[in-house]
Amino acid sequence: MNWAERGVGLPSAHPSLDEYVRASQNYHALLVRVTAEHMRTRKFEPCWGAFVFHLIDPFPAIGWGLLDGARQKKDAPLAALAEAFRPTRVIIDPLSAEPDRPSGVIQRPDKAFSARIVVVNDDPRVAG
Repeated sequence: MNWAERGVGLPSAHPSLDEYVRASQNYHALLVRVTAEHMRTRKFEPCWGAFVFHLIDPFPAIGWGLLDGARQKKDAPLAALAEAFRPTRVIIDPLSAEPDRPSGVIQRPDKAFSARIVVVNDDPRVAG
């Protein structure tokens, strides 16, 4: 399998370059959100925080930055990060899902669904 077939697939699988960029940024947003939420579920465990891998892509290319090489915002990843780091958050962590190729997860129909629900409260004004 070619590395470019993972995620949103090859550019040729999309009707236009704009559609490919939109799909890739939505996929980037999903990865940002899932990663940030996972780190937040591990509060007070060996992980004491999370940070953005790249704030700005270092040059014009497909990258992990929240801003592209021209310092233009990537709206979907920025919105996902803001949502994932809201002070209060309910996070559903599926326990019964399995890795699926090319790069995703799958819930098999023959397996009972199970999940861990984590409530994160980092707002000092909210108690309970």
